[in-house]
Amino acid sequence: MKKIIYKFITLILAFSALFCFSACEEQEILVDYVTELRCDVFEGNSESYTVKAGYGYKNVTKNYRLTVKLTGNYDENVTYTIKLDYLNQTYKSDFKYNPVKGSLTAEIEIDNFTEKQFDVVISAGPDNQTVTLSSVLPENTIDYVTALKFLREHQSELIDAYTSADGTFQADIILRVLVKEEKPYWYVGLLNGDKNLKALLIDGINGEVLAVRQVL
Repeated sequence: MKKIIYKFITLILAFSALFCFSACEEQEILVDYVTELRCDVFEGNSESYTVKAGYGYKNVTKNYRLTVKLTGNYDENVTYTIKLDYLNQTYKSDFKYNPVKGSLTAEIEIDNFTEKQFDVVISAGPDNQTVTLSSVLPENTIDYVTALKFLREHQSELIDAYTSADGTFQADIILRVLVKEEKPYWYVGLLNGDKNLKALLIDGINGEVLAVRQVL
């Protein structure tokens, strides 16, 4: 009798593990195809500068980095540097001027960055200013994995259109979180081999797909 009960329990555990594994696999189906991600955004000000930053990656190797944009009172002929101390390590990077966007941009490669508020030091010659950057995402903003799950559920026909007969998804996914008027949204771009871009906007709270647009 004990052997029967033991076998029964083992069978239940096996099916439970299989179900959990399947659910996790289903949740992560589209994650592997994300080639560009911005999963958090930060803002801060000092006496002279307005600083905005995003955290994520922009390539298939998924090297996470903080991309920092500096606007305000700066001189294009002066070298500006950003310094960040995190987990007993100091990160530094020089800003480069972007004439198209009219701003200075710096990148700091950093993995597993989970801070919602942190200080950076902006240096220009002998002048150093500390800027406190804070995440502007509302606390109940869904993460990018959940956003992809809602995308798959609410746009199943669209996802099927990018899926081959053998079940392979055939597009790169661009995911960027953004905040407008204190409301979060997820921008999703589906880029296929023909370089045609399908753009979607997802509500960052409930996952509703708000808009779908073909971008040539």
